[in-house]
Amino acid sequence: MKIKGLFTTLFAVAILFATSQVQAQHKIAYFDLNYVMSKLPAAKQAQASLQTFQKQLQERVQQESAVVERKYEELATKAQNPANLTDSERQKLQMDLQSIQLEAQSIQERAEKEFNEKQAKTLEPIYKNIEDTIRVIAEEKGYDYVLRIEAILFEKPENNISDLVLSKLGN
Repeated sequence: MKIKGLFTTLFAVAILFATSQVQAQHKIAYFDLNYVMSKLPAAKQAQASLQTFQKQLQERVQQESAVVERKYEELATKAQNPANLTDSERQKLQMDLQSIQLEAQSIQERAEKEFNEKQAKTLEPIYKNIEDTIRVIAEEKGYDYVLRIEAILFEKPENNISDLVLSKLGN
């Protein structure tokens, strides 16, 4: 009985030792992308540029939408007097109204797509630079994993490399 209890205890200690050895083999760090982006001059400049572009897009969408809305109102007014229209004119009018509604949707969708493409093109080099810097730091410091802070439930401040990333980027 005592041998069995001793064996169980030794087995449990061996498992705990092996587990702690496995955990000790991985060095993990994390960084805060939002914090890094808020401190980078290039990111601030990119955000300002994107805001200007977005305002220009909004103005263009409003202008194009106003034109489409006027067309729609003209056709809707004609549709209110169906007695003056032949069947083919009514059908054409209905098709034109649907076409204008689709055009209005298309204006907004094109603007959103254009903004998303511009945003990706503008921010991609900044993200790549940050990623390359993180790789260099990970190799220099021997980190096996670098996680974004948003994916972490608990973190030790000493494992945060955000300021190190910023200093490597020249900030």
